[in-house]
Amino acid sequence: MKVGVIGGGAIGMLYAAYLGKNLDVTLYVRRSEQKNLINNIGIILQHQDTSETISIKAVEDYGDLPEQDLIIIAVKQYHLSELIKTLNKIPPDCPLLFLQNGIGHMKLLEQLSHANLYVGTVEHGALKLSDNEVAHKGKGKTNAAVFRGNGKMLSKLSRANIDFPVIIQSDYDLVLLEKLAVNAVINPLTAVLGIQNGRLVENEHFEHLAQSIFDEILLLYPRLNSIIDFEDIKEIASNTRGNTSSMLADLQTKRETEVEAILGAMLEEARSNDVSLSIIPVLYEMVKGLDKERRKG
Repeated sequence: MKVGVIGGGAIGMLYAAYLGKNLDVTLYVRRSEQKNLINNIGIILQHQDTSETISIKAVEDYGDLPEQDLIIIAVKQYHLSELIKTLNKIPPDCPLLFLQNGIGHMKLLEQLSHANLYVGTVEHGALKLSDNEVAHKGKGKTNAAVFRGNGKMLSKLSRANIDFPVIIQSDYDLVLLEKLAVNAVINPLTAVLGIQNGRLVENEHFEHLAQSIFDEILLLYPRLNSIIDFEDIKEIASNTRGNTSSMLADLQTKRETEVEAILGAMLEEARSNDVSLSIIPVLYEMVKGLDKERRKG
């Protein structure tokens, strides 16, 4: 099985490394420096106490995308619009799996003509240490579901990687909304407060803020009431207590955040359905403001 992974960030490298143990994997990156490092050395996968090096192929251009049996798109949500033309050139019988935070990318998927489109959410913790080194900070799973077409290739991917589980779910909407709820509570709040995930449940004032945000999310998406509760959010924050959320990491490194794909999409949903929110709009403006301030230099 030939798998292409688009995106040389933490998630792209993590997936390329694990899948590369059993499958023929090509990682598509944007810079020659990263391509050369990976092709010459491999991807160094750091575990808690050990490390291993996995040899895969890295390329800069998308010329051989049509040769892949499955393509995994692991770029940030805000980079997807740059890829739409490229993805539309891929034969429509080639399945695509999208691994983005939030729900802001769902409209873009409608622009694709591919027969089989999948969406997934990532529960792993990953940190990019260098252009060819990634730390697996927390082992989880990939929840994936069919957005359009059949799940044949998704099932094949799931069977191929026992130590990197891909769990197939029946309802893509609930898969995305559940992860959206987790991201919308933990990511922006830790980013604004400048704290690691665990502090949200170790400080009662922060926990109260998190609870209030979660309550607004349930007001906006009542379907989630039967899927996830605040205790689940607390457990995730506790289990990843030492992790820096991706949104806080983006602010610290002056990268663009995914606040539009997460909170921005929620605000658009609230406007469309005439739902009044009080805390999420404030949190959105705070993240946007911090993003603007820290990227000035």
